[in-house]
Amino acid sequence: MKALFTILQTAEYQDTIQRSRFIGHIYPVNSLEEAREKISSISSKYRDASHNCWAYAVGLKDIVYHSSDAGEPSGTAGRPIQGVLQKYNLTNVVLIITRYFGGTKLGIRGLIDAYTYVSEMTVKQAQLKESVMKDFYSIELLYQRLQKLKNFIRDKKAEIIDIKYGKEITLTLCINANHNIKEYLDAESSSGELHYDFIKSDIVI
Repeated sequence: MKALFTILQTAEYQDTIQRSRFIGHIYPVNSLEEAREKISSISSKYRDASHNCWAYAVGLKDIVYHSSDAGEPSGTAGRPIQGVLQKYNLTNVVLIITRYFGGTKLGIRGLIDAYTYVSEMTVKQAQLKESVMKDFYSIELLYQRLQKLKNFIRDKKAEIIDIKYGKEITLTLCINANHNIKEYLDAESSSGELHYDFIKSDIVI
């Protein structure tokens, strides 16, 4: 599976191409609803613009792509913007390009080139973060064994994402899939130190 990326923060880029002013905004989003809210917000903020064109990519395993030319000739804006998201393997982002027409027509090829260029430059203003395949485990252990497990977790750069305290401790562990934790858990389980269940492998950004 190819690596996926998202962005850590919003970014903006502005440029003038043959007298048309372009403003690019890219946002990290976690849902289709959030992507649509960003599009609506920018379209409202720049309601006096000639066009507010956009594309978004949402999801990890099954990425949903959607784009709009927003009144530009078909295929000259939305598709180039989406193409940049796909070029950089981006997901959970929405990229919106606003255009103020400056009086000079760019033509079909010129529009495609302009929207592609501004989209790419907008992406380059953002800090990208790579997705990682993670393994998730449910672990039950006695209180006196928790510190030993925490030491192992620290060495492996794993993360406890949930912990419950009862007669025993029950926790959910998240760790990079390329770390061999199963051998350790099997050894601890066979000696009666703990009990564990594998939950799932999933992509995490």
